[in-house]
Amino acid sequence: MSSRTPYNAPATPSAHCLSRRNLVTGGAAALASLAGLGLLPASARATEQPLSAGSVDEILATMTRRQKIEQMLMPDFRQWMQNGKVSDLTVLNEEIASVIDSFDLGGVILFANNVKETEQTLRLAMDMQQAALRNTAQAPAGDIPLLLTIDQEGGIVYRLGSGTALPGNMALGATRSEEDALQCGQVIGRELEALKINVNFAPSFDVNNNPNNPVIGLRSYSSDPELVAQLGTAMMSGMQEHGIATAAKHFPGHGDAGTDSHTGLPRIEKTKEELDNLEFIPFRSAIEKGVDMVMTAHIQFPKVETAKVPSADPSMGEIELPATLSPVFMTDILRTEMGFTGVSITDALNMDAISKNFGYIDAVKRTFKAGVDIALMPVTLRSQQDVPKLKELVDALEQDAELTDERLNTSVRRILELKKRRGILAYKDTAGSHEENLANALAQVGSEQNRSIEREVSADAITVVKNDGGILPMKPKTGDHVLLVAAWANEQPGMELSMRRLIAENVIEQGVTYESINYADGFDDMDEAVAAIAGKMEQASHVVVISEIGSAANLDPDKKSGSSAYVPTRVVKAANDAGKSVAVLSISKPYDAAVYPEAPAIAIAYGNKGMDPTEGLSPSAAFGPNVPAGVEVIFGGHAASGKLPVDVFATKRVDGKTVIDTTAIVYPFGFGLEYDKVGDDPTADKSALAALISSVEKDVLPHEKSYTASSFARLASALDQARKVMSDANATQADVDSAHAALQSAIDGLVKLSGSAGTGNGSGKPGNKPSGTLPQTGDAASVLGAAAAVAGAAAVAYGASTIAEE
Repeated sequence: MSSRTPYNAPATPSAHCLSRRNLVTGGAAALASLAGLGLLPASARATEQPLSAGSVDEILATMTRRQKIEQMLMPDFRQWMQNGKVSDLTVLNEEIASVIDSFDLGGVILFANNVKETEQTLRLAMDMQQAALRNTAQAPAGDIPLLLTIDQEGGIVYRLGSGTALPGNMALGATRSEEDALQCGQVIGRELEALKINVNFAPSFDVNNNPNNPVIGLRSYSSDPELVAQLGTAMMSGMQEHGIATAAKHFPGHGDAGTDSHTGLPRIEKTKEELDNLEFIPFRSAIEKGVDMVMTAHIQFPKVETAKVPSADPSMGEIELPATLSPVFMTDILRTEMGFTGVSITDALNMDAISKNFGYIDAVKRTFKAGVDIALMPVTLRSQQDVPKLKELVDALEQDAELTDERLNTSVRRILELKKRRGILAYKDTAGSHEENLANALAQVGSEQNRSIEREVSADAITVVKNDGGILPMKPKTGDHVLLVAAWANEQPGMELSMRRLIAENVIEQGVTYESINYADGFDDMDEAVAAIAGKMEQASHVVVISEIGSAANLDPDKKSGSSAYVPTRVVKAANDAGKSVAVLSISKPYDAAVYPEAPAIAIAYGNKGMDPTEGLSPSAAFGPNVPAGVEVIFGGHAASGKLPVDVFATKRVDGKTVIDTTAIVYPFGFGLEYDKVGDDPTADKSALAALISSVEKDVLPHEKSYTASSFARLASALDQARKVMSDANATQADVDSAHAALQSAIDGLVKLSGSAGTGNGSGKPGNKPSGTLPQTGDAASVLGAAAAVAGAAAVAYGASTIAEE
């Protein structure tokens, strides 16, 4: 029997996780026939020159300097303009196919714009590989398959429109479960493998030790580097089981940044020793466990990398080299000190941290000279008019004498070794039929099995930090009305989905009604929103209000905004004043849990993605599972078991603004209240044992002299032990079942004295059941037999349940 392994705790079995794991089916997807798709011209398919998956050195020896440079580039084709119209790229057109064919690119990154539906995504991925294999120029090594990459982290960062979103890394941190992390990795691995996407830029190994971090937050497992390492490597392993190359990001660590590198250049004032003792811990673990790639961070660490260069932005003056462009980080630390031998790749070079401080050609040159293997999104390609910029970049790199052939060979060898190890070089030779691949993709992507795991893990994560008076789980009765208060409209469908599930599964009685309302989308004036909610509250018995706060400034309960604590604070007060049961559900970063002191109950879900309002009881498109899971735990559809993966701090006012006070902890790391699922009585069932004791006392004890002294003594001893178990409030079900079995055995072992008129069988042999078949009420034999039958049925049911869980 397997078990989930909690962080820093003894291994304990988890039946729901075990049964869930049995749903997971392995098996790699059959590879598709490239020509079978038929989306590109037949002439293009006819010119394909399949590359043998032979020696990497042999392939490298046939490559030109230009081809090596192109292998180190990975653009995106998120959108494309044709006939004057820009649209999402979902079907490969000939213009892009020609770019992929002409430039021997190492790979392409896909975004949500590209991967909307299962069949469409599979076709796009396979047609891109077909374009790479064309080799129209008939060049040696001109048909190397692509790294097809994606950011399918789970939680607030997922791309597959028809896939399984999963609850995200901080939610996994709250579960403390390696098993949950492994299974989430397996879900992602199965879906990407089925879609022919071979690289996932995940997991994030960032340690979220700064509650003001604007970009990592829920993408991190925890503020504890050991927990990040434990869960990150487990998730990584799950993806690798399905042949997916993984990338640890964002090295050297993005968790303590106070600026989003998409919009600015972060700066972290930490020494090398401080990084060693925190940020580097998860990355070292990932490297030791065999991560395929490492993605860089566009962050300055001036106490480690001291080299300065002039910024392209005159207002910035000189700046320290960000880690992405730093030989100290990318070579000295990552390669020499940490011993990483896999592929390194930049974060997107079009992010403001790089693009506003360096020209695009300069940025790529510095990237490669720092020791990085692949430049991600080095130039923006949105139309045929942009392609010359890609050519200019390759020309400039080819002519740069400082970029030696030895340097290029080192990186390209790593890229080819990755492609060989993950079976990418053999892509053409191992292709199956389109029909097989499509059937497999439709069976795997967003499957019932994957959604079942998603639902369970999301619920495992829900962390209850306050439950005054034990009002959770809420248990509305027939005739009661539940008011669900969302922040935004796209959260209402998830809240309602949970209620439909709970009613369908008989957790909530059929006669309970519910309705939902939102305050951020539905009202311009927040006081009007509060009034409208209060009006609906008159008919409600139970209220659940969502708090979705992404920044410290919005933790201010008096800031009148749909993104602040203003409305939830007033909904809680109105519910308290009206005597309604009310709970706050935090669905963004968990730090808002500290700002609702008047709320009797607070639960944290760690994810704010919504869902399509047209979805039914079993959604087909990807959706955020955290909101439904939070509501289900609040109403007892799942046990509350999550533990905080970060500290939740108090707030204070500084210069008229609300800020997080990291010196005052309200709810500490590891805190989380627990309760059982509705219907799961934590008290052992003693009814069968009580009935058996009663029968013995009534129908056997009065006939003591009818049995041998030794057999009756055994019965008396078993009866005494059974009575002790009955009076023990802490007795487990195992204790009860053991006492029942011992007493029943003693009854079966009674030996009647010769000539006695007792209820024994008179055989003088122990172990024979008492004779007599009178079915009269009060007859000793019939009562004992009935008790035994009840106990036997219970044992059979208990055993069957145990077997099913195993």
